[in-house]
Amino acid sequence: MGSTEVVSNNLNPNFSKSIEVDFDFTNVQKIQFRVVDVDKNIEEPLGHVETTLGHILKSKKSTLTLKLEGKDAGEGEITIIGEEKKINQYIVKWRFSAEHVEKKDFLGFGKSGK
Repeated sequence: MGSTEVVSNNLNPNFSKSIEVDFDFTNVQKIQFRVVDVDKNIEEPLGHVETTLGHILKSKKSTLTLKLEGKDAGEGEITIIGEEKKINQYIVKWRFSAEHVEKKDFLGFGKSGK
């Protein structure tokens, strides 16, 4: 579905790239976020989390913080911010940040169920 830019050597990266997703309020739309460490173009999985677009948009101020899962996730968290844009349809624009992740350079995500 998309990925953010690489943020090098930062334990609490904020990602500036937004990803637009079509939101259909009549269907449950699952989405998975993966955090990986990128060194010399090699991706090392560090943690992941799965939620739904509806859960994000229903959260207070459309902001959701979740604990990362996975063997290398440690105390890592991800904060997801949804923003509705009305342009003939609902579009969800994301802004991402992560906290307590060790030397994590990259946040990528893909739609679950693939």
